[in-house]
Amino acid sequence: MGPKHSSEFRQEAVRVALTSELTRKQVAADFGVGFSTLSRWIQLDRRNPEKPSAQSMKKLAAYITSVAHTKSLNFDRTANLGF
Repeated sequence: MGPKHSSEFRQEAVRVALTSELTRKQVAADFGVGFSTLSRWIQLDRRNPEKPSAQSMKKLAAYITSVAHTKSLNFDRTANLGF
């Protein structure tokens, strides 16, 4: 049995495999894992996507609120111009 890789290592390998233009065979070689190992990690990732953390959800909510606020300010300005 090979070395145990951290979840961060596996996640990074999967991310590179799914987002880069490299072949999976090349990504596996670059990360020093077998092709079948990388393929299994990708399958597991697709079956069990991580749930976003509470902190990332708060950041997303704050961003959405700021965008909505900015859009309403822009709408108010154009409303005063008669558009």
